[in-house]
Amino acid sequence: MLDPAIALSLLGVSREQLETYKVPKHVGKFNQTLIGQLLESLVYQSLIIYADANDAQLYHFRDAKDQYVEHLNWFEDTVKDEFQVTKVLLNTGPYAYTR
Repeated sequence: MLDPAIALSLLGVSREQLETYKVPKHVGKFNQTLIGQLLESLVYQSLIIYADANDAQLYHFRDAKDQYVEHLNWFEDTVKDEFQVTKVLLNTGPYAYTR
């Protein structure tokens, strides 16, 4: 894993560009994917510390369709007798949702 703030700084991406979703074209044609990957990296770095301290495991699931919550609910229902599941849905869009 790498620190996403360092990566963005090296790419010349400013805070304002991130906040307004105007990442420079020089980041590449996959800039939305890159921003999402850097966000995932930041979240992973933060959560893995807590998971390790609590002897827990951290898993990642990605779905390119709009059925995220359906799959998270299915997974929780499938393993609820064996594991305690905390579901978190992240996105790089301009809106936050509560489910």
